[in-house]
Amino acid sequence: MIRDVIIIISGLLFVVSLVAYIIIRATMKPRVEDLDDYYYEFEDQHPKVVRYESYKRVVITLAAIATLLLFVSMYL
Repeated sequence: MIRDVIIIISGLLFVVSLVAYIIIRATMKPRVEDLDDYYYEFEDQHPKVVRYESYKRVVITLAAIATLLLFVSMYL
């Protein structure tokens, strides 16, 4: 019973994080034209790059948690 619930929740979490990752990569990644004004050593401080990297980090962390939950549910 609890195993099925964990599998469903972690599967949905994984799919949602996968879709969110694709959306973030397609829409939020800054274009090269946006970064032309910044010197290459400081482009990681650009607001669009910072927001993109933070959202990407959150989504990858959620996918990792979902994967760990799937592995844990195998042993319940």
